Amino acid sequence: MNNPDTVLKAPVSILIVDDEPEVVEYLCETFADTGYRIHSETDPQKALLSIAGEPYDLVITDLQMPGISGLDIIQMVRKTERDTEVIVITGYASIDSAIESIHYGVYDYLQKPFSVDQIFATVNRALEKQQMRRENLRLQRENQRMLSDITLLNEISGILYQITDFEQATRMVLDTLGEALDIRKAALMVDDHRDGIFRVAASRGLGEPFTALFNFSGRQRINGLLLPRNSNLAIDLPDGEFALGGRRIKAPKGVRHLWLLPVQYLDQVVGYLAVFLSADAGRNTHPRLEGLLKILGNQVGPVLYNHRALGAGGSGASLHFYKEICEKLDEARALSSQISFSLLRIGIRDLPDIQTLTNEILPTCKDLLVNILDREHQLIWQSWDQALLILPGADLFTTERLCFEIRRQLERMEVHNGKPAGVTLRYASECYPQFHGDAAALTGSLWRKLFVELEKPVGQPVEESHSEKISL
Repeated sequence: MNNPDTVLKAPVSILIVDDEPEVVEYLCETFADTGYRIHSETDPQKALLSIAGEPYDLVITDLQMPGISGLDIIQMVRKTERDTEVIVITGYASIDSAIESIHYGVYDYLQKPFSVDQIFATVNRALEKQQMRRENLRLQRENQRMLSDITLLNEISGILYQITDFEQATRMVLDTLGEALDIRKAALMVDDHRDGIFRVAASRGLGEPFTALFNFSGRQRINGLLLPRNSNLAIDLPDGEFALGGRRIKAPKGVRHLWLLPVQYLDQVVGYLAVFLSADAGRNTHPRLEGLLKILGNQVGPVLYNHRALGAGGSGASLHFYKEICEKLDEARALSSQISFSLLRIGIRDLPDIQTLTNEILPTCKDLLVNILDREHQLIWQSWDQALLILPGADLFTTERLCFEIRRQLERMEVHNGKPAGVTLRYASECYPQFHGDAAALTGSLWRKLFVELEKPVGQPVEESHSEKISL
């Protein structure tokens, strides 16, 4: 008899136990068209053996049987420590037997004779309860595993910030993909400043022929899909090949899915994390994978950024910052004087149109900084929104106070229509000789501090004084 209200997809396994053959036959016919996997026993002893060896989702048992009772059946179910639901049926209902069966966690208690609708409704409710319990347990385990993975990634992040060797850092990232996320084929890709092509900088399990072919520009398409800048791109490769910039490339052996995740740092795509999955892994079989890869991508951003800068033959701004810090630090040591350094990062709370940004906001920001700073202060711009501030003779307190004042004045700027420009400032500072490390350590400390600041949510603007606002 077919029942449209069946709640679980087949195969649900059900054991029916009753010493009356006609009852067993009736129940088997009732569930014949449900798709459930039905096993029945009229011998309670055989039922006990079956329960011990077979994981049933539901057991429907008579309570009063010769030799071995329904309570013996229930106790055996509980000894297996499985989450099997139990429904008791009997023609000899009593309060005492009902209470005792409920003590063992029986889901429900039906008295013979019962209708088809009654048994279907009871079975469906029991399976719904079981399904909900299993789903809750799955979610708890998933959350626990996610928490464990995130904790591991955060620990790795703290280590990555301290590693200056690119090969060591990428090896740690690829090891993490393999050990924590079970990803055996992956690549880290970095933008080549010379031609704007993203090329494989480090890989695992891909092989040199493939890594030499796997490169692309930000304007190219993979299987007709534009490269992502702010989201992940999942591509199915049913035939193990994909189209890339007019080329047809064969994926590594066994690969049927490609995930591309943009790695961003300081609001720019500095690389991609490419993950290659097998057919059995699938595109949707790891619901937690995308989030974890995004976390790892955020953490590897500074590594790719610095590698790109260093790979620019010394022309990268990060390398230039280091050289400036090294030179000024040597001068301060020779003069036995103090010196402070600050990394400044201009932020826009609500991005305006490009014309307002380039023609009004940015020039005024730079003019404001020039007016605030003294002649002996040196300001080296990396990009439109980031600069290194060098303050010879200044202590850390003076430097922090100056940066705070710069932030305060930037946040008071208005555009031509009188609306707030929405500009803010993040900064990180260090001072010699309070900082005891060399130039490389000081530079690394500045970047780490700034990155921590960038991860914090943007707070409210600094409280204004009674002085006039700065207008564009």
